[in-house]
Amino acid sequence: MHRSNDYDSYVAAQLRDPQYRQSYLLALMSTVDGEEGLSLLDALVSVIGKMGVTEFAALAGMQRASVARIISQKSPPKLETLDKMLAPFGLKVKIDVEKVA
Repeated sequence: MHRSNDYDSYVAAQLRDPQYRQSYLLALMSTVDGEEGLSLLDALVSVIGKMGVTEFAALAGMQRASVARIISQKSPPKLETLDKMLAPFGLKVKIDVEKVA
């Protein structure tokens, strides 16, 4: 669905708030009415696209080129890089291994 420039500007402004930013990312990944949410990387790509690569890179303490390469999905990020990318959202990576029945 294509949104108006006004909506995109509104969301970009809201994403400057750390609490909103965290809630927005988590909402993109949530399952709603049986519909599975986005993967972590797809949700990050979506949010970074709305925030702007330059602004996000500054918040994450990363090089703009590194962020651009990751969101173009030419380079899958390492766990340490994902932690950097999640820091502006007040989140971090956690891997959990479960025994299958």
